[in-house]
Amino acid sequence: MRLRADCVGDRLSLSVNNQLVIEARDGDFPEGDVGLLIGAFDDAGTDLYFDDFAVSQPGAAGATLYQEDFSDPASGWARYEDADYLTDYVDGGYRINVTLDSYDVWSHPGYTFDDVQMEVDVTRIGGPEQGEFGLVCRYQDNGDFYALKITGDGYFGIAKRNGGEWIVLADWQTSDAIRLGAETNHLRADCVDSRLALYVNGQLLAEAQDGEYVSGDIGLLAGTFEQAGTDVLFDNLLVFQPSGADASVTPTPTGGDVLFADDFSDPNSGWADSQEADYEIGYSDGVYRVYLAVPDLAVWSPALQTFDDVVIDVDAAKTAGSDNNNVGVMCRYLDTDNFYLLQISTDGYYNIAKRQAGEWTLLGTGEFEFSSAILQGNAVNHLRAECVGDTLRLTVNDVILTEVQDADFAGGDVGLLAGSIDEGGIEVLFDDFTVRRP
Repeated sequence: MRLRADCVGDRLSLSVNNQLVIEARDGDFPEGDVGLLIGAFDDAGTDLYFDDFAVSQPGAAGATLYQEDFSDPASGWARYEDADYLTDYVDGGYRINVTLDSYDVWSHPGYTFDDVQMEVDVTRIGGPEQGEFGLVCRYQDNGDFYALKITGDGYFGIAKRNGGEWIVLADWQTSDAIRLGAETNHLRADCVDSRLALYVNGQLLAEAQDGEYVSGDIGLLAGTFEQAGTDVLFDNLLVFQPSGADASVTPTPTGGDVLFADDFSDPNSGWADSQEADYEIGYSDGVYRVYLAVPDLAVWSPALQTFDDVVIDVDAAKTAGSDNNNVGVMCRYLDTDNFYLLQISTDGYYNIAKRQAGEWTLLGTGEFEFSSAILQGNAVNHLRAECVGDTLRLTVNDVILTEVQDADFAGGDVGLLAGSIDEGGIEVLFDDFTVRRP
């Protein structure tokens, strides 16, 4: 189990296995020592050990730009198999198996970053020790990129892919820091300005300078030399904003020009405003409020706009009632019976759904999935819905949760929805609604 505690200003946050679990604010103690603690509850005998304790300044690895635990097979990584290789989601990780000798395989999620600090866990689950595997940065559309990689028998190096050929930037060397056999190695790659640096299990092993590619996608790579069969499993991929980098950099398109925005301070801006026996919906003290008095009810309002491709952002908080609910963003709204909904519940679940001819269909896995990236209870969650081409992507609190493809609705309105399930008495407040061009 990997714990991370952020104590910055009056903000305290706990992340477990790279997922934000809880956040609180308290300003009583502005500074002091750090340490470790264990305790027992009803039964004595608690026994555990700690390792790899590190303390860094809050800029050493800045904001999380992208993270992936590969629990959702619809999150956008390639799923492919032929006679030469396999790439797929397996056992909560991402597997690359190369069955052809002298061959490299890579996969990337389809984003654009400038400077990044990347981290991933990788385990060799089969094949010869001589196989290579590692991290990719600044991937170009033509297949050029940088690769920072190790081998199963303890070598490390940095290379550049250019015009289909490999150019060595830091030649292969060996290091005892690399764990052999089936042990997991923790890799870190820094791609900042023209500097490329590879860390393995916390130790800096290689550095190189090359300024040809200044931005691009990130990715994962595995390959073979004379023997085929390299088989590795990646997990817990993280991409950070490096120290001193521009805090505005984000992995998902934040969008271009603002097409529409509403902070709900003007009660005449066009949203539904109604009080009924079963529900209330409308403006309230600078936010947009939906109250559901009865169970098993969904209420929504479009913004009375028309768009094609959009990136939608909104803050949402459940302020009363059960956490078994629906809180979401609509896009490509045609009428009350036809639209897409990208939604969460405040007990930690999420899904993308389609309402067509008045009937609901859950897209992707067809089920609600759980993510600890969703803040439960009455906390504010930041939702982003991207509806671009036939791709629908839901991001919550800067963590991409799911992505699906559906082409039934190509354009339409945008809007907000709240729903009750088993209980009434649910109140949801929305604020800072923004629609941007992708």
